[in-house]
Amino acid sequence: LRRPERRFESCRGQVQHESAATTLRRVIEAITQHNTTLAAELADQVVPESPDNSTATIASCIGVALGLLDDCLSGCNPPRAGKPGRSGAAAPPGTGQANCTAG
Repeated sequence: LRRPERRFESCRGQVQHESAATTLRRVIEAITQHNTTLAAELADQVVPESPDNSTATIASCIGVALGLLDDCLSGCNPPRAGKPGRSGAAAPPGTGQANCTAG
């Protein structure tokens, strides 16, 4: 009985990760458009904790941002254990994933 429950928690964690990536993308887009008011409003919507992992949290946004930074600084190396979905291939637009080139 525990195994399906763990899978469900993993799916919810993925939702939180996607929400964090989307939130970060929207904040960055607002900043690049010089709309700091919108950027601040979006950032203010990030919560300290999400009991059901359905929304972006401060920790998930930091984790996504650091993961993207790590990917870019390391030349987007192939996926590492515990970090699914990262590769040297360009990410689809709008996914919030790094579009780095190895070099």
